Amino acid sequence: MKNDKNFQVVVARNDQIALGAAQAIKDAALRPGKDIIVIGMDGIEEVFEALVTGDMNCSVECNPLIGPQAVRALADLAPERNFLQ
Repeated sequence: MKNDKNFQVVVARNDQIALGAAQAIKDAALRPGKDIIVIGMDGIEEVFEALVTGDMNCSVECNPLIGPQAVRALADLAPERNFLQ
């Protein structure tokens, strides 16, 4: 990151990686959440402070229980694809 300051967004596969990316952004003298958007996944408790301070922009909870709602949303967005059949 120190060699390439063209990053605009970091999307991490979990919140721990996103928190590490936010620290690396700070170490590169940039502002996480402002200079570079930081998005994580899982919605872990530790990430809420980073969301409040602005070091992260978003954490998406990944939960298999939302499967039916996700399929319904896809069906509503693209009815021609027949997701519900």
